[in-house]
Amino acid sequence: MLQQVFYMFVMIIVLMLAVTLVEIGLPGWRFIKGAEEIIGLYEAFQKKIKEERPEGEKIKISYEFCKMEFDNEYEASLEFERMIDIALAYYDELDWIQEHDEDGYFKTKKDKLEEISYEIRINRWKGTK
Repeated sequence: MLQQVFYMFVMIIVLMLAVTLVEIGLPGWRFIKGAEEIIGLYEAFQKKIKEERPEGEKIKISYEFCKMEFDNEYEASLEFERMIDIALAYYDELDWIQEHDEDGYFKTKKDKLEEISYEIRINRWKGTK
């Protein structure tokens, strides 16, 4: 009888850990991973568009394991904006982190993504390619 109670207690703890990992850990990991990739890719993109390239040549950028190719700057700006929207949606799922982010790590990443999004929109409105 005591073994069954102990077994149920252990199963409840394991279940609580699994739920915590799925509800808290996964969105947090997705946001941080996505934010770091977007920031890295955008920095590579900024360097690439400053370089001289022949007309019609595709813009190829890479950061860690992520590689992207665009026909022009407009297409790249749309893709970056889409990626930023996805990452910010993961941030919105992290209500508990927004309240307890004492060192500001998540907030800093979010602010950087919003800054990139703002820069992309301003450049697109100015009429860059």
